[in-house]
Amino acid sequence: MAKIGRYEQRKFAEKLQQDPCFSVLLDDKKTWLCPYCAAPAVEDRNAENFSELALKHIYEGCSKTTNLDGLVLTLRQLNETVLQFRLKALCAKEPSWRLRTPTGEWLCPFCAEPTQVRMVDRSGALRPVDDLVHDFQAHFARCYAHNQHPNVWLSVDEIRAAIAERNRQEQELRTVTERMRSDPVYGFDDGHGHWICPFCEQIVPAVDFSTPFARQHAAAPQILEHFNGGLCTYRGSLDSGKSLEQMQAVVAKLTGAGKAAKDKGAAEPGAASPPPAYLETLKSELEELRSHLGQNKKMQDDLERARKAQQRMLPAKAPDIEGYEIDVFFCGCEAVSGDFYDFIPLPDGRVGIVMGDISGHGVDAGMVMCMAKKAFSLRAQSGADPVTVAAQVNADIRPELETATFVTALYGILDPILNVFSFVRCGHTFPVLYHAESRTVEDVASEGVVLGSVRDPMFTNKTKQMDISFDPGDSVTLFTDGITEAMTETSEEFGPELTREAIARHGPCTAKGIVEGLIGAIRIFTKGFTQADDQTLIVIRRKTE
Repeated sequence: MAKIGRYEQRKFAEKLQQDPCFSVLLDDKKTWLCPYCAAPAVEDRNAENFSELALKHIYEGCSKTTNLDGLVLTLRQLNETVLQFRLKALCAKEPSWRLRTPTGEWLCPFCAEPTQVRMVDRSGALRPVDDLVHDFQAHFARCYAHNQHPNVWLSVDEIRAAIAERNRQEQELRTVTERMRSDPVYGFDDGHGHWICPFCEQIVPAVDFSTPFARQHAAAPQILEHFNGGLCTYRGSLDSGKSLEQMQAVVAKLTGAGKAAKDKGAAEPGAASPPPAYLETLKSELEELRSHLGQNKKMQDDLERARKAQQRMLPAKAPDIEGYEIDVFFCGCEAVSGDFYDFIPLPDGRVGIVMGDISGHGVDAGMVMCMAKKAFSLRAQSGADPVTVAAQVNADIRPELETATFVTALYGILDPILNVFSFVRCGHTFPVLYHAESRTVEDVASEGVVLGSVRDPMFTNKTKQMDISFDPGDSVTLFTDGITEAMTETSEEFGPELTREAIARHGPCTAKGIVEGLIGAIRIFTKGFTQADDQTLIVIRRKTE
C-alpha cells in the first residue's frame, strides 16, 4: 500500500480546486464519485475527514488506479453515472417507472408509449436494473415528452388512462376505416381531392382524397379529427342516415355538377406514381389550421394532435439491415417539427434514406414537412437513382412553397450487397464519414441546391450524386443544422469542428454509441440550454467482420 502523506494531500486538494471531475456528486449532493472508477466512494462530501477517505479509496479501493496519476474519466462519463444512479433510484421508488405491457415491453412514464425496452429476458425473468437503465437512456434520447419536461413524469393512473384513451382512439380509427370500405356515402369528393362529409354536408379540405394512396393511408385519421373537431354534426354514430342517391344530390349541390367523384379504389400494382395533386390538399390544410389559431385552448389541442400525427409519420425505429447498424436521434424544439426522416424499402434489398429540414418551426414548417416527406416516400418507391428522385420531389413541391420557405434534404440509397451509400445533397449539411482503419473523419462535400429554389433542368444540372464505400467499421453520420448550431446561453455554437471531433472520438463505438456520444457532447457544451432548432441525427455503420 502506498503511503499517503502531505504531498498526496496537497496534490488532491489542487485537483479538487482545478478539475471539475473531482467534484461530481450524486443527486443527494453528498455522495462523492471517484473520478477514476465512478464508484460512490465517500458518503459525505462535507465530512471533516473527506480528503482522508477519498485518498484511502483512490490508493486502496479503486479498481482503476492506485495513485493520483491514473486516467480520469470525462465529465460526461461521470454525469452519465450520476444519471444511471438517478434512474435506478426512480425505478425503485416510483411505481410508474416499472410498468410494462403483457408482452414485456417497458411503458415510458413520460410518453406512456410501449417502448423497445424489454423488461424481461427470454426466460421471463426481470432483467437487471443496470441493463435496463442503459436502455432507458437510449429511449429518453428520442422521447419528445421527456426532452420537454425531464422532471415531470406520469403517475400509474395517468399512464393507464393514456393507454385506455389510445386504445379507444385506435378502435375508433379502425371503425372509421372499415366504414369507409363498406359505406359508399363516405366515398365522395369535390373533384379536387377534398372529401365531402355525409353528416355536415360540407367540403372538408383537411381530408385528403386526392389519390388512392391518400384515401387508404391518410384519410381515415383526418376524417376522425374532422368528426371530433366540434364543427361537424357527427354525434357518435357513423351511420349518416343518407342513401347513395341523397349523397349524390348533396355533392351535386356543393360542386354545381351532377356528377360526383366516387372512390376510385386502390392503385394497381406496378402503376406509375400518382401525380402530385395531393400536394394541393396539404396547402389547403395549412390555411385551415391557421384559421383556428385565434383561440388559445383550441390551438393547444390542435398542436398536440398535430404533434402526435407527425410522430406517427416518422419511423418508430430504424430498419434491420444485414451487416449494418442504423441508429436515429430526433428532438423537435416545438410541438410540431420541421425536421423529417424516413427509411424506404427498395427493390433488391436496398434501402432509401431521406433526411430533411424545413426553414422555420411550428405548424407551417410541420405542414411543409408532411408534404416533403410524403413526396420522397412516393417518388423513391420507383427505385430510381437519387438525382432523379430529388428532381421529381423538387418539381412536386416547388409550386407549393411560399417565397420565404425552403427545404434542405439529403436522399441516399444504401446497398448492403455492394456496401455503397449513394446520395444527393439538396442544400443540406455535409454528411461526416468515419474511417475505421485510420480513425479519421471527413466531410463528404457534394454539389446540390435547396429544394424548390430552381426548376429543371437547372436543378438536375446543379445536383450531383456522391458514392460512399463502406469498409468494416466505417460509418456515415447524417444530421440537420440543429446539431452544429446547438447553442449555449451566450449564443456560442457547437459548430462543425466539435461535431467532427465528437464523431471521431466515438467512431469505434456502435451506431448507437456514436449517436449517444455526439448528443452527450452537445448537452455538455450547451449545459442543458433550451435549443431554438430541431435536431435530427442518423448514423449508418457497417459492422466489423
